[in-house]
Amino acid sequence: MNDERLVQIETKIAFLEHTIDELNDVFLDVRAQVDRIEKALVEAKEQLEANANNNIDPSFQKPPHY
Repeated sequence: MNDERLVQIETKIAFLEHTIDELNDVFLDVRAQVDRIEKALVEAKEQLEANANNNIDPSFQKPPHY
């Protein structure tokens, strides 16, 4: 294998390693976002269930625009 070909292969490997590192960072960011969304969803579900169990007459509740 000639030196030029070896340099090309090493360059491509370095580029691929860099790309993998960047993709891993993006994956970790997305995973963190998914975790936050899942937590918010659980909290919203719990709040909805708690509100459903209150049995408050809707005529005494303020409309959403107040």
